[in-house]
Amino acid sequence: MEDYSSQNGQVEDKVGISCNLLAQISTLVELKLLTFVSGENNVMDGSAKLQCTVGLDFIVYIGKVVGFNVRQYLNDFM
Repeated sequence: MEDYSSQNGQVEDKVGISCNLLAQISTLVELKLLTFVSGENNVMDGSAKLQCTVGLDFIVYIGKVVGFNVRQYLNDFM
């Protein structure tokens, strides 16, 4: 299992780009839950930078609704 822990809000390991990941990013941008900070045209090469537009409480709530423990993946909030 790969370690996706972060320091200073940066993902340490590269995540492979897949059709599923691209669809998820597109959906989150369309719902305005993510916005592009830079590299909007560079999603395919992995150099795009995105920023979450909602707070931690909302993310944790949605995680509970879908049965996903978000906090175990967020080192910055432990």
